[in-house]
Amino acid sequence: MLRLADAVKVESNDFAIEDLLEEEFYLAGVREVYGQQLAAAGVEKLELVGGAQLGKRVERALDAIGVQFNKGSVAKRIRRDLSCMKDLGDLPEETQTRARTLMSALTASLATVSG
Repeated sequence: MLRLADAVKVESNDFAIEDLLEEEFYLAGVREVYGQQLAAAGVEKLELVGGAQLGKRVERALDAIGVQFNKGSVAKRIRRDLSCMKDLGDLPEETQTRARTLMSALTASLATVSG
């Protein structure tokens, strides 16, 4: 079985699909979805703490200011942003690297299964 963290060569037992994205790229989606709530709470920059999955860190940061996190809403926003991109070069460099590494690992894994 191929674990996502192993596929992208990240030493973590706590890695999810959103962790493929550069943190600031993901946070831009969070700000788009929760901009009004962040402004109402007087939060200019969401401070993430810890080394867990990015989504879990965002959830804790929002929870600390009384905002309920909906991972799906952020995912929809990011999916929309991704669909507007012309090519891989529009992604942040770290995200490009992780995506390439993941695709290589998946290709190698599939080759061993079918071969």
